[in-house]
Amino acid sequence: MAASTPGVLRPAMVAPDELSVRRASWLVMLRRNPRLAIGGGLVLALVLVAIGAPLLTHYDPVVGDVSDSLVAPGASHWLGT
Repeated sequence: MAASTPGVLRPAMVAPDELSVRRASWLVMLRRNPRLAIGGGLVLALVLVAIGAPLLTHYDPVVGDVSDSLVAPGASHWLGT
């Protein structure tokens, strides 16, 4: 048996238990509500794509090129314009 001092808290032992309880409660909530996890994942994916949009394309979203309108799919525009 280990002797303990009354009135002394050990922060190293309290914090991991509280953290594991919080993680477990989130996991239980996501397991009970799979639509929340799917919706949250989709929103997270859209936010990440919006943040990384400049890396995904080299076209300026403000400046348009009218001469490229209604061009068939090709190497520069995979789905056409």
